[in-house]
Amino acid sequence: MADIGIVRRMDELGRIVIPKEIRRSLRLKVGDEMEIIPCGDGLRVKKHMRFDGMAGTVDGVVRALAEATGCAAVAVCADKVVAAAGKGAEGLEGVRAAEEFSELVTSRGGAVIGREREISVNAALPAFRGLAARPVVQAGDIIGGVALLGEKAAMHSDLVGFAASALALGDEV
Repeated sequence: MADIGIVRRMDELGRIVIPKEIRRSLRLKVGDEMEIIPCGDGLRVKKHMRFDGMAGTVDGVVRALAEATGCAAVAVCADKVVAAAGKGAEGLEGVRAAEEFSELVTSRGGAVIGREREISVNAALPAFRGLAARPVVQAGDIIGGVALLGEKAAMHSDLVGFAASALALGDEV
């Protein structure tokens, strides 16, 4: 994001308010964990992604899910597709997920949508017909989500739940 020149005063407890416009554009919500990194003579603040350091595990689980089902499979963390595999998943990794898609994938109860409805990971990419998604929950917090995309996705919702549970275990997988 480009510098936009907003100045905020730090209070006596060291707090700085992130302006509403920036929170909205970055889709930051109350309760989101933020990572603060010293950077030269300043600070870098970013949304904490708990899948960091688990790249091999996430990639392996997503790849296995795609191979077992024949669908496109993705893992989403902090509104970003962190892993993608399977038919039609080319170009999805690293893409910022559309707000509706991100909410479906990380909703507490999960989501199953039949092939009658198109789902778009990102408006700039082709849509898929059908989705099965489950959140990845660690210690009661949703840290991301796993989804299958395609016409056969709904019939594999149990496998998506299993994949989400495996990712919730983290490095223990």
